[in-house]
Amino acid sequence: MTGKDKFIYILLSIITLGIYPYMINKRKNENFSNELSEANKLSIKIEKLIEYLGGKENIIGTEYTHTKIKIFFNEKSKLQVENIEKLKSVSGIVASSKYITIIVGNQAKKIAENL
Repeated sequence: MTGKDKFIYILLSIITLGIYPYMINKRKNENFSNELSEANKLSIKIEKLIEYLGGKENIIGTEYTHTKIKIFFNEKSKLQVENIEKLKSVSGIVASSKYITIIVGNQAKKIAENL
């Protein structure tokens, strides 16, 4: 192996073991930050949801799972279930006398925190 071959071998090793992994890691971080910014955008307008739930005074509290929000309320007569069903990202609704469960997908936590 000549001196020139050793130089090329060392240079390629540095590029392969140093710069390439750095570039891959940088791209992963950029993709992750883009995913986070997309996750922070809600597809449901919280103001409309609160209005359809009878206002803030009608909401007692919330619980959530990964895909569902359970909202406890004072008066069922103030709920506008038909309008809630029409909201973007609402997949289904189950209403009882004390609470309403809204299936919204993976944004349930963020929506519940904003309520």
